[in-house]
Amino acid sequence: MKIIVCYCFLAAVIWSLDAVTFQGQNYAAFLEYEQKFNLKFKDDSEREYRFGVFSNNLKEISQLNVKYPEATFGITSFTHLTKEEFSKRVMTERPILLRNSEEFLPQNFSTKAPTYFDWRSQNVVTSIKDQGCTYGYLNSALNVAKTTGLVKASSYPYQDRQGSCQSLNGPKFKISNYIYLTDENAIANAL
Repeated sequence: MKIIVCYCFLAAVIWSLDAVTFQGQNYAAFLEYEQKFNLKFKDDSEREYRFGVFSNNLKEISQLNVKYPEATFGITSFTHLTKEEFSKRVMTERPILLRNSEEFLPQNFSTKAPTYFDWRSQNVVTSIKDQGCTYGYLNSALNVAKTTGLVKASSYPYQDRQGSCQSLNGPKFKISNYIYLTDENAIANAL
């Protein structure tokens, strides 16, 4: 009987040491994260809460990386937020307004879809930017590209402050029309 109790005690000690090590690694990662994203918390209570959310999100990130090995999930500037906070802050409830059903007509493209295509290698996309403005909405972006035109980012750099819009300098790039592609095959064929 004493041997069973000793094994149980030893197992509990090993389990708690693993938990402490895991929490210690998480806390070190959290401190690095806090510094990297220049986070400021109002007090230790909020910091402790955010660390708990961060730790839970790290567990989910790890599970997602195992479940979907073809994808990469990792720490972002939102890892200290709950799903609800993230949705409220980043996601939009604004519906996509569709102008007519012709935008959804299937398109027949004459070339065969590539097995792999990466816009980054074509130098036509930039990294994701959180600019906190409504031009991130699909309809707004398409409308501006169609009516006003777009300029290169170097001609009209983003400034993280409130202010007035300036005149667009440099060549403008416009689109004449667009269609909504309804599934991955349609997107691949359009490329």
